[in-house]
Amino acid sequence: MSKLTEILDPSTTTGSLLIGIISGLISGVILGFFSGKKYEVNKLKTKGNNSPIINKSEIKVNSNEK
Repeated sequence: MSKLTEILDPSTTTGSLLIGIISGLISGVILGFFSGKKYEVNKLKTKGNNSPIINKSEIKVNSNEK
């Protein structure tokens, strides 16, 4: 445990660099998560030139074919 404390000591160059990299990765993951959610919501609302998406599908079964 003391070795980890020595590595992450913010008064050393290596420690402050590692703390900065770790905090940058964590904030990037958080921002990426919320940006991805916003993109998915906007993608489902509109398509093309901001016209709403109309989801209509019909399934036809031809019962005459064998």
